[in-house]
Amino acid sequence: MHDLEFNTDGIAMFATRQRNLQKVWWRGQTFFSEDLVLPDNATTEDLIVAAGFRDHKILQSDLIADYGGEIQRLIGLGDSLQKKDARYLRALVKKVQAASELVEMARLVYRENDRKHLSVMGKDYCPVQFMEVYAVLDALVESGEITLETLGSLRDGKGSFMAAKLTGAPLEIVPSDVAERYLVASDSYDGTSALMFLATLILTVCRNTEAAGIREANRTGRISKQKHTKGIKTRLADARKALGIATEQFKAYETLGKALARIKMSADEVEAFHSKLVFGDKPIPADVDNWSGQQRRAVGELGFMMTDGPGQEIEGRKGTAWGALNSVTAWTNHVKRHKSSTEVDRTNFVLFGNGAELNADARRLLVSQYQLAA
Repeated sequence: MHDLEFNTDGIAMFATRQRNLQKVWWRGQTFFSEDLVLPDNATTEDLIVAAGFRDHKILQSDLIADYGGEIQRLIGLGDSLQKKDARYLRALVKKVQAASELVEMARLVYRENDRKHLSVMGKDYCPVQFMEVYAVLDALVESGEITLETLGSLRDGKGSFMAAKLTGAPLEIVPSDVAERYLVASDSYDGTSALMFLATLILTVCRNTEAAGIREANRTGRISKQKHTKGIKTRLADARKALGIATEQFKAYETLGKALARIKMSADEVEAFHSKLVFGDKPIPADVDNWSGQQRRAVGELGFMMTDGPGQEIEGRKGTAWGALNSVTAWTNHVKRHKSSTEVDRTNFVLFGNGAELNADARRLLVSQYQLAA
């Protein structure tokens, strides 16, 4: 699922440049608006305003334990409280004081502009503001090394992301098979993840693509994570420096892709590769009638993604080991069933579950089979 947050008009809190529109796969949905798509020469401020982040500020509030429900009753009195006499009010205050106390171990995390409750976190938690995260990337924007491409709010405001494209030549594995390089900042306000800076080939336009990018960055080591503690703001610059834009690792990926693109695979070899991936360490029965329905469907879907998946018609992908690797990533990201469908809880599947493992296994299988450098 996209998992984007909607504003009061039911429109996604998201913005992108025009050149990325074809990658916004949910653009046909009712929560999409043309106002979310800005010209390619739009300023960073324009994107921030369009996505609804201009007044975005995360604050914290003390929590009160209302043991006897007296505070709730006090709130329920509303305007009628003004008509109560002093004796009544003094008695009410005593009841509230006797039946409530400050919760010292936790605080409420909320958004200032609409007071939306986002989470309850420990007393040492320190939210990092969206614009503070952007400030880490700002120097690279100013120097022309990156351009901000997309940004958005996720999970009903509990998370946010921004994706910037590295300037300069993109990766080109084979002619017409081009991959842009992105630097993504991802954060949460409910403790589900640390503040992350990651280098990836996947443009973030929703929670699924954010998860896919994190998965890829985790696998390749192109990621920096920071805890939400009070010292984090002094370490943000270090996170950017440690990440280093991963230029060398992107180049290594390009080299591997070109090596795979030079290797032709027959239909039988592709099927054997897909079967090995699906069965893992288990023996593969020679008779497909002895395969489970799930195993037959998986190998069939992988075969379809090899011949008819997105971009598989490009020379250099078609009938090659590079195409075989792409058939797996397309399948795990978009086709493979998880639980009851391809959509239910897909974020956890792609980020933490079997989908991430399968993509890594596919790469290892091909590297090992053809004795390539990882």
